[in-house]
Amino acid sequence: MISRIFLEGQVNNANCVIFERFLKRLCLHYTTEGTMAAEALLVATAKEILIKLISITRCLHNLRGVVKIYGLEHVKSKEGVQKANLSSNPNIQELRFHWTNDEEENTDINNDEDVLEGLKPHSNLKGLVIENYRGEQLASWMMVKDHTSLLYNLVKIELKYYKRLGEIPALGHLPFLQVLQIVGMHNVKSVGPEFYGPHNLNDGGRETSIFQALRELSLQHMPSLIEWSEAAVAAYSGSSGLVFPSLEVLNIGWCPRLIMAPSHFPSIKTLTIAEINSVALRKMSNKLTSLTFLNLRKVSGSEINFVLEETFKNNRSLLKHVTIDSCDGLAHVPNVLHDLASLETLCIKECPNIRTILDINEEHNGLTRLQDIMITKCNKLTCLPKGIGNLASLERLAVSECPNLTVIDPSDICRLTSLRSLEIKKCGLLRTYNCWPEWLLSLTPDLTRLVIGDFSEELDYFPWPTITSTTTTSTCTNSSCSSSNFNITHQVQQRFFVSLKSLTLYGWSKLTSLPDQLQHLTALIDLSIWEFDGLESLPDWLGNLSSLQALHLWKCKNLMILPSMKAMRSLTKLQSLKIRWCPLLKEKCSKESGPDWHKISHIPSIQIDSNYVKLGSNHTNENER
Repeated sequence: MISRIFLEGQVNNANCVIFERFLKRLCLHYTTEGTMAAEALLVATAKEILIKLISITRCLHNLRGVVKIYGLEHVKSKEGVQKANLSSNPNIQELRFHWTNDEEENTDINNDEDVLEGLKPHSNLKGLVIENYRGEQLASWMMVKDHTSLLYNLVKIELKYYKRLGEIPALGHLPFLQVLQIVGMHNVKSVGPEFYGPHNLNDGGRETSIFQALRELSLQHMPSLIEWSEAAVAAYSGSSGLVFPSLEVLNIGWCPRLIMAPSHFPSIKTLTIAEINSVALRKMSNKLTSLTFLNLRKVSGSEINFVLEETFKNNRSLLKHVTIDSCDGLAHVPNVLHDLASLETLCIKECPNIRTILDINEEHNGLTRLQDIMITKCNKLTCLPKGIGNLASLERLAVSECPNLTVIDPSDICRLTSLRSLEIKKCGLLRTYNCWPEWLLSLTPDLTRLVIGDFSEELDYFPWPTITSTTTTSTCTNSSCSSSNFNITHQVQQRFFVSLKSLTLYGWSKLTSLPDQLQHLTALIDLSIWEFDGLESLPDWLGNLSSLQALHLWKCKNLMILPSMKAMRSLTKLQSLKIRWCPLLKEKCSKESGPDWHKISHIPSIQIDSNYVKLGSNHTNENER
């Protein structure tokens, strides 16, 4: 079996000579500029070469910076790595130890515990990463002895993907630890009091802190974890602030069985939760008062509604960004959302049971800073937030894949005077009532981006405002539009078109043509056309889009004819053409041999499916990434 071994680190110039000779003797390669790297693709001698690579580091007294050692599964004894004598090198700042995660290469006797024991570092170490370790216990040098630890100076620890380890080591006593990531501990059922480390509540008359410097904590992919205990110090009156006093970022994900969790997080600013029960989330969040970012994904249980209400109330003056993703138990967004005076972004995704979001009352609207609303894949949502026009600072509104959305109040949308980007797509029940094509022309003149389409399959045309002359007006008579006067003139249309820089249209199977009105968008820079399945040819008026720099055609399965060569050559600013999943057009635009190649050969960057057939200076071939 072919094995891969890799050793990387920083060395000084004198020791580079020693290592270079060694690498040449093994027919490996050496990279200059202070970085050494050895790779062996051998059948029988992987173990011997790795031991030699590790032992040669004895000569590299000035090895410094980050040292990474891969392929440790090939070393079968403590003695094999002790020769590296890492503990004698005070200049190594970070060590990364990697075992393979390939099950086929893990059939030999597991000596990971002995190997890790032999990799004892110097006490100056600042960063430690251990990945795919298969031992049931950690090395003794990682443990606390007499209230002291070799890892005293660590700033960062990452422990990733341990399938056999049953408990997490004591780490709370490390005074300089700022980043702690624990990922993929499949066998850990409890994070107990020992996690917080040995502490005297009163040290010489002075209270001590637990995890006193920690700023970022992640616990992820721990499918067996049921309980995460409070620190013992938190039970003492007035002492809860001594636990995680500096923690600002907490990331808990994919711990579906977790039901017990601590609540001592006095300084949390960013809370990211994914796939845990809402009971545990409520315990973690009910005392948070400093949140600015809240990200919830796949939080199960109906308590999510109470969690949001409590969290909004406790952080009403600080919360800036709220994302709620795939929370089945969420039925509505709490009305206290009105009071989030600092909120800038609200994102609600894949919440299948949410029916209403909120009503934004003009008299009681504290959302004075809200700039961005995104709503997607909410199957039971029937209408947008009422009174959305009262959001004077809203710049971006995106609504997509809400199949039961039937109501968009144009009088509300048209009052969004700060709107710069509007996206309404894949909402299959939206039709042409409510005068929605016409109100496009009444939007703010500063709108620069529009994504729209994939509406009702009953429509056999793409609804776009129609202007018959410079004097003709069309007034909306629909009762739902009575609060606004929708007089549409060519002057209004021209003002709207001047601002629009990016347009994306989503079609459906019945559509056989693009709206002719698009030819007036002479300021358009970027045009994307998606899923116009009935479209067979692009019109010659496309050549009128004199400012166009990027044209993207996606999933138009019957499209086979580009505009004429004259029209394509009129697009003098066109820099990028992408044709993806358009099988007939792909064949006609094949490089050199395609019958339409001459129409597009002047374009600097051309991508057909995943291949760049022409590559401009500002693009990277996807096949090379």
